[in-house]
Amino acid sequence: MRKVLFLVMLLVLGLIVPVTAAQDQPTFCGGLSETDCADLTAYEEANAAVDSAAFELAFNLAMNMEGPNIAMDVTGSGAYSGAQALAGMAMDSADPMALLSADGIGSLIKAFSGDLDLTVNLPAEMTDGQMPSSVRLHVMLVEGIGYIDFDALAETVPGVPYSGWGGLDLIALIDQLGPMMESMMEMGMGNVEAQMGGMEQFADPAMFEEFIHITRAQDVAGVFMYSFDFGALMQNEMMRDLIEQQMEAMGTDMGGMDLDTLLSVYDNMTMSAQVQYNGDSRMLERVTFNMELDMSSLGVEGSMTMSGEITFSGHDATTITAPEDANIAPPEMLFGGMDM
Repeated sequence: MRKVLFLVMLLVLGLIVPVTAAQDQPTFCGGLSETDCADLTAYEEANAAVDSAAFELAFNLAMNMEGPNIAMDVTGSGAYSGAQALAGMAMDSADPMALLSADGIGSLIKAFSGDLDLTVNLPAEMTDGQMPSSVRLHVMLVEGIGYIDFDALAETVPGVPYSGWGGLDLIALIDQLGPMMESMMEMGMGNVEAQMGGMEQFADPAMFEEFIHITRAQDVAGVFMYSFDFGALMQNEMMRDLIEQQMEAMGTDMGGMDLDTLLSVYDNMTMSAQVQYNGDSRMLERVTFNMELDMSSLGVEGSMTMSGEITFSGHDATTITAPEDANIAPPEMLFGGMDM
């Protein structure tokens, strides 16, 4: 399991780097023709201006390895509002690290609203009769207050001691935790800056043309297919250096595992995605992805697969309002009278 978690962490890093590198850069077109690249640029620019939307999602994870096969899925729906305010803060900040300060986090929370209703279905091999096989979690963030629907949670988790909607003033909480957060930031700033600095070498998205290929569907307007060569990416010298820097900055102990062996598993990995825009409005409608990882190079028989779909609607026509009659708890309830 430790190997699997480490591989997932590397996979996330491999996905974050191209996205981070592409910020404030021309559209990455991955081999598209000039005409198709211009169309993709127009689609992305139109969606970059969207402030709110609703979405539905479904994710599936299957681990077919030694012992019982494990499969779990996550389904849900939600909405967001305030994306332009967040983007504006990130663009206007002369010091991006300031957004991680207590004041910065408070401003981000205040500007953004979200609604997320998830149901996680767990396999019997994971619950072992001691945990619910299904968990529903409905949370919201509106004007700096975080909410949770205890009635929704009680549908799948017995013994929930509360009912209705409960809330917590996150802005007030951050204000109380401010000195502690600032101290932790000062202690960890060196590691954070080292992690962010390591990604600067990937500032040119053109570097990823070798690892990410994009094609356009000929029969449906606004559909683009992406394929990822993680094997080549993980063997790239710059990427390997970044991984080593990240592991060192985060103090990650690989427990004697050889990095070359771990990275070799990506040689047998396949990942693809499809992004669908509305041909008329140019709005993003649907994203699907599929990933399969063969674990045999690690001496583990079997594979791990992951797939998912997110559909979007209500672009710039979605509003999020706080639940009525929610019981807002003061931050002091979390600390039991402790002196912060």
